[in-house]
Amino acid sequence: MNLTEYYLNIYPTKCPADTRFLASKEGLILTSRTVGVVFLPVHILTTYCVLKKTPANMSSVKFSLENLSFWLFLSQILFSFFMMPSFYLPVMGGTTVGFATDLGVPLAIQFYMFFALSSLIMISIVLQFENRSSLILKNKVRINGTRHRIYWVSANFFTIMFLLTVTFLNLPDQNQAKIDILKTLPCPTKEFFTEPFIMLAAPGLWEDYMVTTTSLLNMGFIFQVSLFSSCCIYYLFIDKSSFASPETQKAQARSFIGIVLQTFLPILLVVLALVTILKKNGGYDQVANNLMFIFMDFHSGVASLSILLVQHPYRKFLISFLCKKKKVHPVITVSTVSVSS
Repeated sequence: MNLTEYYLNIYPTKCPADTRFLASKEGLILTSRTVGVVFLPVHILTTYCVLKKTPANMSSVKFSLENLSFWLFLSQILFSFFMMPSFYLPVMGGTTVGFATDLGVPLAIQFYMFFALSSLIMISIVLQFENRSSLILKNKVRINGTRHRIYWVSANFFTIMFLLTVTFLNLPDQNQAKIDILKTLPCPTKEFFTEPFIMLAAPGLWEDYMVTTTSLLNMGFIFQVSLFSSCCIYYLFIDKSSFASPETQKAQARSFIGIVLQTFLPILLVVLALVTILKKNGGYDQVANNLMFIFMDFHSGVASLSILLVQHPYRKFLISFLCKKKKVHPVITVSTVSVSS
């Protein structure tokens, strides 16, 4: 039995309609675009502050902030408006909604861009900690010079791209994969049949490969953040002899704490939301799947907002911008007196 016969003859009688708003294509589109519209002004203001309001004493970290804010801004636009993913977890496949799908961009290209852009954001986050760590001259594991930093970033990026490309060069037969999915997931939402769909990895070797490589890459990022953070903690709070003055040490310590807060507060909010969703929903639930990617989209905006709120020069500008006093213009009242004889 092919997919058309299943959808027309079996699906209507076997599967009750899922009328929940967030389980539908329309609900995902409206929610993701609302998130994008809400956070676009935040990204614009963050970009302006990083470019125009970064003081001279933050020049050493300006590039890493520019880099991170750029990728956050770009991801917000792409994920909110052009290619919001909709997975059918626990199946390693899904679709996208947005202008890119409407324009006929192949799903393989969209998902490749999604994973690549997500990886660039992760690299940019690690770069924040590396930059802070390498500013400590006594640090024995600091990366010296722009050239070595380019090598390090390139090694991270091209390793991810290589592992990702292997997956996309070995995609399963899509029609057979969808039929196999119905054996374990007989009642997906109707978009499974009516919208473009891509299976990234079939159960077995390639699913194990995708899960393993994703886990290893995440562990690699966690290791790098932990390494650079440990160096900062040691030299900034334990062995303070590498600083010429207490003021320099305190300034760098505040900067490191700011990076920690602006990085982990958005991640913590998203993780808590995802854990709550997953605990309440066992097995397949398209609302939970869609909410997972909505919160990932939400992360870009919250991360950009955290840059504004955590970094003191930007926070100071934001407060002055929001609390700007209106100029009071004196009003001159002219009265006329009539004299009667």
